[in-house]
Amino acid sequence: MSPKISIVLPTFNGETHIAKAIHSILAQTLRDWELIIVNDASSDRTGTIAEEFAAEDSRITVLHHAENRKLPAALNTGFHNARGCYWTWTSDDNTYEPEALRRMSDYLDSHENVVMVCADCLYIREDGEQTARFAVKTEAADLICGDSCGACFLYRAETARQIGDYDSSKFLVEDWDYWLRMGLLGKIDAIHEVLYRYLFHANSLTARFQTEIRRRSCLLKAEYMPQYLKQYPEIGRNVSCMRNYYPAVLFLNQEKTQFNRIMSSLPVRMQLYFCHWRFRETGDRSYLRKLMSLGAHGFLRACALFVLGPLPQETEAPRISDENDDSSTFRK
Repeated sequence: MSPKISIVLPTFNGETHIAKAIHSILAQTLRDWELIIVNDASSDRTGTIAEEFAAEDSRITVLHHAENRKLPAALNTGFHNARGCYWTWTSDDNTYEPEALRRMSDYLDSHENVVMVCADCLYIREDGEQTARFAVKTEAADLICGDSCGACFLYRAETARQIGDYDSSKFLVEDWDYWLRMGLLGKIDAIHEVLYRYLFHANSLTARFQTEIRRRSCLLKAEYMPQYLKQYPEIGRNVSCMRNYYPAVLFLNQEKTQFNRIMSSLPVRMQLYFCHWRFRETGDRSYLRKLMSLGAHGFLRACALFVLGPLPQETEAPRISDENDDSSTFRK
C-alpha cells in the first residue's frame, strides 16, 4: 500500500546533524509516510548512519550515488522512487515540529484547489538560539521577488509530475526555481504556524555560496519575470515588487548579462524610472538612448536629463515608496 506522504532527504557528508533530522521525522504525529534518504556519495559516516535507521524502520529507504551529483540530482533520484500522493523534502541539518506533516497534509486534503502549502519556520544557530521567524508568503508578487516559500512545504505528487524534475543547472536555487514553476501552474497557500526549524551553520550551502546564490537568484528573476508579468499582470503595478527587481537588473547589468531582455520585461513606466535614475547616478548616456526609445514620454525625459546631467557623487537616488511595502519580510 502506498504511503500518504513521501519525504526525500538528500545528504552529503551530513553525519553531524542527520540523525536529529531523521528523529524529527520519526516523531511525526502523522505516521503514514515513507522516507527516502539519498546519500550523494558522502565520504563520512552519513551512509552508515542512514542504513542503521533503515534497518530499524521499514518506512525508511536509503539510496546511494556512486559519485557526487549535487542537490538537484539527489532530489530527482529520491522522487523518482516516491510512492506517496503528497511530496516534500528536507535537509540533513533541519528538523520538523511533530505536527508538521499532519498540519500540511490536512490542509491539502481540505483545499483541493491548492497545489502546495508552506509553513513558517524558525531560524536557529548551532547553540540552539532562535534568531528569527520566517513568515512565508505565497502571492505571485512574493514568489518572483525571492524564495518566499521557505523550507517547510508539502505539494501534490500529480502536480510535481506535471512540472517535471528539479533542474540540475539551477544548483543553489533549485528550490526557488521549482516554486516559481509551481506558482505558474496552480495556487500556493500558507500556514502561519512554526512547523520547522532551519539551522544556520558555517558549513551550510547558504553560508558557503552566498555570492553565487545572489548571482543565480538574479538570473532566476530575469528568467521568470516575463512569464509572471504575463500571467499575473498586477505585478507590474506592484511598486514594492518592481523595486525589489531593480537590484537584479543592476547586478546583471554589471555582468553585461541579458540586460536588454531583462529591461524589456519591465512595464514601460518602470523602464522610464530605472533609466532615469541610472543616468542620474552614473552619467552613462546609454540610459538616455534607452529612454529615447520608449516613446514620446521617454524622449522628453531624455531631453530634460541631458540638460540636468548626472547627480553629484554624494547624492543617492530616492527609493520608490509604497504604503504596502513590508520591510520586515524575511528572505532566505
